[in-house]
Amino acid sequence: RKEAMAKTFAAVAAVALLCLCYGAHALTPSAKEHEPFANWLGEVDLSLDNDGARDVQWGDEKTDGPSAAELAADAAEMRQLEDEVPGPSGRVTKRLLSWKPRLFTLDGIVSEEEARYVVGLAERNLDAFDVLPASLKPEGITTAFAMSPREDAVVYSILRRISTVTMLPEENFASAQVFRFGDGASALGLHSDVLDNIPKEKAGRKNQGVNHGGPNGAGQRVLRYFVNIGGSDRSFVFPNGDKVDETDPDFFSGGDEGSTCTAAVGADVAPTQSLLLHTMDTKGDVETKTGDYRTCTSPQGGVSWLLVFTGHAYSMSDCKDENIECPSWAHSGECRKNPEFMNQSCKKSCNKCGENSDAA
Repeated sequence: RKEAMAKTFAAVAAVALLCLCYGAHALTPSAKEHEPFANWLGEVDLSLDNDGARDVQWGDEKTDGPSAAELAADAAEMRQLEDEVPGPSGRVTKRLLSWKPRLFTLDGIVSEEEARYVVGLAERNLDAFDVLPASLKPEGITTAFAMSPREDAVVYSILRRISTVTMLPEENFASAQVFRFGDGASALGLHSDVLDNIPKEKAGRKNQGVNHGGPNGAGQRVLRYFVNIGGSDRSFVFPNGDKVDETDPDFFSGGDEGSTCTAAVGADVAPTQSLLLHTMDTKGDVETKTGDYRTCTSPQGGVSWLLVFTGHAYSMSDCKDENIECPSWAHSGECRKNPEFMNQSCKKSCNKCGENSDAA
């Protein structure tokens, strides 16, 4: 009888497994050969726990932390900002444009109110705008304004969402920039955002020093994040990019097949939409040709704006650990036992970021 029951159980399990496999096959589309990940549909919906609300932990890092009065003042300012400048719903749609370079468009990172707020902030600082560096090949009336994301609660909220979506720590982002295109003829010419003369890091290095090259020793740029915060649509084209599917049609700015701004890969980025460009691939190699891009002139004319964030391989903060073993040493009490060395070489682990350091 036991033998019969065992055979019956085995038969039922086999049928269940067969049904499960068939159901999974029926519910998921077969992967295309050119897709790096099976069943990638090219579009995903993400949900951020923070639906646009801003907490009070913004501003410069302090060794001793903010006082109760400072926390109360920050909380009051946050409540006022939430009423005046509400954030997005929390639902983010991310669409794949290319695997080489890795390129995506996103909706839901910035609300219309936040976009207008940042444009207003930029307009109040027009005197601080400067000509873009020649490496970006600026054309027409194209200028930029840089600021620390932590200097403004709304900009910092946007950065936090971008950090969540890209899975890159906040401290790895450089200063936020606002690009201003003064008229429809203003644009960026074909260029690369990859930094020159930054050596590729080898995986598994045991002794990682502070300076990895690049700004503030933060190493190579790993991504650029562009948010259209106002004005006309802004089109980006990547002449050397690879299509997700070779049969896909070429991109034409604004969908106009008569446009001279065309390439194999491109995107029309409307106000409040954003474009995520990974300037480094998953193997740590930079996108020296495939990531080259330019923006198109706008037939709609008028002034337009981009909010730009740049992510690096390492922290942009001046307060860093100079050795990978610092957290372990700090945990074992070395900050107290050997303060002369630890407070200089392991500032972050010893909580000395507020002393003689400009914490990012």
